[in-house]
Amino acid sequence: MIIYTLDKKKDRKVKAGEIIGKTFKRNLKSNHYMVKENGYGMQVDVLERLVKEGVEDVALNYKSRRYVSRLQDWALNGKRKDYGHGEQVFLDKSYYKVLKGVNN
Repeated sequence: MIIYTLDKKKDRKVKAGEIIGKTFKRNLKSNHYMVKENGYGMQVDVLERLVKEGVEDVALNYKSRRYVSRLQDWALNGKRKDYGHGEQVFLDKSYYKVLKGVNN
């Protein structure tokens, strides 16, 4: 199931990722890493939808790496911020398990 969200800065719907089983998967670009937050973010509405859908894990794919975390960590330990694209929840990279050599 593909999940979309509104990017306020771009003023259009964008693909947030895809739910496969109990995992939310998203392919990242280099500019998705937020240095100020020491991690990655997702829109608040996406997080709320993932909770409702019963998602357990988040897998963020970048090149040959996969950053895996628990959705519960996003909900409990994420920091809410808005840098112009809409309110997002950012999760510090210390919560991710990094898998190398993964084909997205």
